[in-house]
Amino acid sequence: MNTDYTHHRLLLISHGDVKSCSLRALLHEQSDTAVELDFPFEVSNGLIRVVGCCDGLVCMAIEREVFLWNPSTGKFSTLPYVEMPNYYHYFTVYGFAYDESIDDYKVVVTFPSSSGCEVQVYTLRSDSWRRIGDFPHGVPPNDTGTFLYRALHWTVTKESNNYIVSLDLAKEKLCNANALDAE
Repeated sequence: MNTDYTHHRLLLISHGDVKSCSLRALLHEQSDTAVELDFPFEVSNGLIRVVGCCDGLVCMAIEREVFLWNPSTGKFSTLPYVEMPNYYHYFTVYGFAYDESIDDYKVVVTFPSSSGCEVQVYTLRSDSWRRIGDFPHGVPPNDTGTFLYRALHWTVTKESNNYIVSLDLAKEKLCNANALDAE
């Protein structure tokens, strides 16, 4: 309900440098207000992927490592490794959201496997990953899920049809929506 965006911040990431800028300053063209943040991760040649943000927590992936970071406090947590073949981290697709049904944050990762496209969920409270099934229609083409209405959503195209695949966070069940009109 805050329409002046006083408490909204943007992260600006470039070549391992991370800055923060208020959305209000950006909207009012006060671009010199970006502040350098103490980024706690080493980035050599790896790509920094912002998986998602929720309640001030930022979920990031750098190659095979996934982190939760609170830029305001500087605290961070490295998640346990997901068991997958080494080269599959290039084909991983992520999601990050808050599950209000259990008052916990969840990270979702999908990657190619012998059974198709494996889906695993990490919960912050348990600090562990668990396999919940296979992603329908192969690997989603985008690298992050969109959180909306208590679920993460990905778009998938298969045989000229577009699909929306959702993961209900509370039930941890994948739902395949009907094929959407490809036009």
